[in-house]
Amino acid sequence: MDVSLNRLRTLDFALVSRKMLAGPLAGTKVYKLRLRCENRELRPMLCRGPVGAPLDYTLLLGAIEVDNHRLRPQDAETRADANRRILIENPKWRELY
Repeated sequence: MDVSLNRLRTLDFALVSRKMLAGPLAGTKVYKLRLRCENRELRPMLCRGPVGAPLDYTLLLGAIEVDNHRLRPQDAETRADANRRILIENPKWRELY
């Protein structure tokens, strides 16, 4: 995961491969990072900004993709978007990674 996050930091957003970053997800400003890890498909949810520098990424929620692209938790997209909105209201909660 650290390698992928470092790639995001160094690449221009327009150059990031769709194989690495999917989104924005329907009706949101949330993206999902695509990571393969042994027998799991990790899908951390993140966004650009929304507080701090506009080019920063913010991790919103950890998710795993299983069985034909179903996310666990099932409401991961909704929860990640809700976390983004909460962070906008409470910018001091944001921590650097």
